[in-house]
Amino acid sequence: MRLLILVLSMGLAATAGADSYLCEGDKSKGACVNYEIQGRLQVKELPDDLSFSTFYKMRIPGTLKKKNLKGAELKEAELWSGLAMDSNFTWVNMRGFRGKDSNFSRSIFDHADLRGSKFYRARFVSSSFQKADLRETDLSFCDFSSADLRGANLKNSWVLGTTFRGARFDSKTKLPFSISTAHELGMISDEKLVEKNN
Repeated sequence: MRLLILVLSMGLAATAGADSYLCEGDKSKGACVNYEIQGRLQVKELPDDLSFSTFYKMRIPGTLKKKNLKGAELKEAELWSGLAMDSNFTWVNMRGFRGKDSNFSRSIFDHADLRGSKFYRARFVSSSFQKADLRETDLSFCDFSSADLRGANLKNSWVLGTTFRGARFDSKTKLPFSISTAHELGMISDEKLVEKNN
């Protein structure tokens, strides 16, 4: 598997931890490239297939738009003012991820682990979070309009100023607020949940 072409700009303020690294492909197969980063990591172009890749503590440059990140490791990584629409984040580890002013609309986060992540003014319009774990996640001022939250766990998450209009949830969804509040926010529940709580 070819390695990514990386350009390191030295002399800048550190943007990642000393143990940061990027791997293209499954790191168990020796595809990992390690760096002691003291500057900003820049990648000319990321391939479309990033399944099982590792972006540990990386500030990801550029775009993740229309990328396959199934099973990828994005623990403590950052995406600021980035584009990540129409991408596959199924089964990814995004614990401690930081996503500010980024667009994740129409992306798939099914079964993803986002515990302890922090998103600010991020867009998840029409994205899917079926059975995703978003416990204790900061989702302040985000947009989850028309998102699929069936089976997702948002227990103890912060949702100040967040939009949920048209978002779907079911009896297995764990919300950070009451069912009545969910309906007031314009969320849509399945028939079984409506009958159970009426």
